Amino acid sequence: MHLLDSTTNRPGRNTRQLEARRTNRALGLAAATVLLAVLAVALLLFSPIAVFLAAPLLFLSIFIGNRLNQQSLLVYNARRGAQAEEQVGRALEENFPDWRIYHNLLLPDLGDMDHLAVGPGGVVLVETKSQRGTLVISRGRLGFRQPLGTRWSGKDLVNQVRKLSDLLKQKQLPVTSWLCFPFAQVKPLKVRGVHLVDLEGLITSIRALPLILTPEQVEDACLVIQDLQGMRML
Repeated sequence: MHLLDSTTNRPGRNTRQLEARRTNRALGLAAATVLLAVLAVALLLFSPIAVFLAAPLLFLSIFIGNRLNQQSLLVYNARRGAQAEEQVGRALEENFPDWRIYHNLLLPDLGDMDHLAVGPGGVVLVETKSQRGTLVISRGRLGFRQPLGTRWSGKDLVNQVRKLSDLLKQKQLPVTSWLCFPFAQVKPLKVRGVHLVDLEGLITSIRALPLILTPEQVEDACLVIQDLQGMRML
């Protein structure tokens, strides 16, 4: 298995960095919330007539506390996303040791590729999402049925993958595109040219790909990937 760099090519690395940034912001909001509340209480204890000063501090503390709740949700989402990418990345590396496995490839104006595998079966683009539940589709929208109802994706996840795939296809690479949900229940299907699978379905499907690249062609494909203008390792 070929890795450009054992540190930068670690699955989920960029999402872990996002989690860290969001966590630092949440800690700052928590500190501000506590400080304002303490100041407000201290003013009231010092002098009851200082209520006109304490009230704004309490309201501001409550406002920042609400922001803290929102930020905590963002931290949770980033952590769950990183866990999903790490799980898929490890599965690719363990099951396809003879393939070239890349993670965190940044494309200008399009974002990053979570995983890219190059081997006898061609070039496999895998985007990982952390939604839970049972995948359902209605009028082209992806949703996830959960005990409290179905949560519909606010983004066109399939189109995001297609944009990344189209850029690789412009370089004449034999790309197959996959949207993997390691925490969800998914019956394998294909939507607008993108395969939707869970983790087990991803591994099974890649193993079933026809052998279309020789070792020399694998090397050539890797060079194209690394030489794409504007692409770099995160």
